[in-house]
Amino acid sequence: MNRTSIGSTEIIVASDLDTFPATSDEICSAVFLESEAIKNYTQTMLKSCFENMMIKGCSLFVTIGDGSERIHDFIDDIILDLSERDLLPSKSPVLTTFHATDEYDDAVSILFCNKNTLENEQMRILAVAGDKGNKFISAIKDFSAPKVF
Repeated sequence: MNRTSIGSTEIIVASDLDTFPATSDEICSAVFLESEAIKNYTQTMLKSCFENMMIKGCSLFVTIGDGSERIHDFIDDIILDLSERDLLPSKSPVLTTFHATDEYDDAVSILFCNKNTLENEQMRILAVAGDKGNKFISAIKDFSAPKVF
């Protein structure tokens, strides 16, 4: 597991969910999922992990890559189930988005779409990125770099 900070945002990059277990006490604001990195997990394992994160307050799931729409729909079903059982924190809705193509810039921008700047908003992002962790970090650094017009 690799940890880095950009502004007040802490980013935890894990190669897979085993390095960030569902029973972890760490609370994330958002989760970035590379579909290839979770393809070998059973639905039961993923459901348990995602439910735990949502109950603890994670409010954004971004999926990317082949199969990301299927993962997105699976997460939406978990949200509906938890909502019906009144198990979600009431502070904010849980949002999901998927990016079937490998466009990290677009997917990363979604993580911060409701934030003014990385420096003004504190977030903790879990990225389960397999062997693409460096690509994810680079996309965040590019996004947060000062823009020259």
